[in-house]
Amino acid sequence: KRQITTDLLAFDRLNYNVVNAQMGRGKVEKILTFAMSMIAGTLSKMANDICLYLSQNFGFISLPEKYTTGSSIMPQKKNPDVFELLRAKCNKIQSLQYNVMSITNNLTSGYFRDMQILKEIVIPAISELKQCIDIACYVLPELIINKNILEDEKYKYIFAVELVNEKVLQGKSFR
Repeated sequence: KRQITTDLLAFDRLNYNVVNAQMGRGKVEKILTFAMSMIAGTLSKMANDICLYLSQNFGFISLPEKYTTGSSIMPQKKNPDVFELLRAKCNKIQSLQYNVMSITNNLTSGYFRDMQILKEIVIPAISELKQCIDIACYVLPELIINKNILEDEKYKYIFAVELVNEKVLQGKSFR
């Protein structure tokens, strides 16, 4: 059986040392959840930025109404539920790496049933991360950019650093 599995998975050779074979368990899950955490972290940060830039304090972007909900007190409000939930789900996925390490780090050498718990937390998280990516790819193209935002008086100094740098490049002192 082990040779058939080795051949089907195109491994170079059969690992005869059972303890050595078992010592690798959990490592793939750690690597996978680290990579998932990096992707989820990027998505979470993006979702947070979108929530911020959608807020009335910024107003840089907006979403079509089909991606927002009103609140019970203020039905006219446009809550970015899609991105708030995306942020939360991605934050949850980032904690998965810690869960995997907590299960695997204190085990002695050999096989333990603890490892089966990894499957029940990692496999659903893979699907959840894929859903997060899919929803981001679906909604992002529909973001509406407020093209006239910089005409607002409160943004008149937004390019002050660029103006200073330009003057320095022309030979004027930064001071």
